[in-house]
Amino acid sequence: MPTAFETEFISSSNEEYALSTLNTWTKEPNSYVEYTNNSLITQTPADKDRVIEIPLRKAYAMYKLHLSTTGEYPQGSVKSTSVVWTTNTGLIQNMQIIDGTKETAKLIVTLNENQYGNAVVAFHLGNSGQWVNGKMQDPIIWSWHIWAPETIVGSLDYETETSTNGGIINASNTAFVNPVKSIGVPLKTTFMDRDLGALMMFPEEASAG
Repeated sequence: MPTAFETEFISSSNEEYALSTLNTWTKEPNSYVEYTNNSLITQTPADKDRVIEIPLRKAYAMYKLHLSTTGEYPQGSVKSTSVVWTTNTGLIQNMQIIDGTKETAKLIVTLNENQYGNAVVAFHLGNSGQWVNGKMQDPIIWSWHIWAPETIVGSLDYETETSTNGGIINASNTAFVNPVKSIGVPLKTTFMDRDLGALMMFPEEASAG
């Protein structure tokens, strides 16, 4: 075969992380709940130590799989953070990045005691690291919601038809068990006891029944 038509094989480098690993990283939280009142009774002490550890690997995975037009990781040598917005300027005490690999690097957010509200914090990556007119010049790779409610977030069970709300008919025909007014099957659903970001639960009038 003439030299001009020889096939040249180019070996590609192995991916740094498997696709399955990156997909797992994308499923990590977008929102973090942290209590700042030490007197609250929480499931674990970490729930109210006012320190939130956010793995940055989600940012890398989301960028590579869903934001990049070339399928590449974000580029840059300077990692930084910012508060995009907050309902309480006294909520966040400090933010710092614990450097590491794409898998191990973390954003540590520390909250002030007895401060409540919401905030969105961002991870920036670029080569500037400069602030101009109060704005970080490097692009935001990903951001997270920080939620610091006053009371413990709980749940409410709601059932569409019950004897209490009049949905179940008192029928003398014993062939039917708990017949309902609607044509469908009664549904039981569990809701969070407040809207996302709310500092306290719904009023008692909103309780299921």
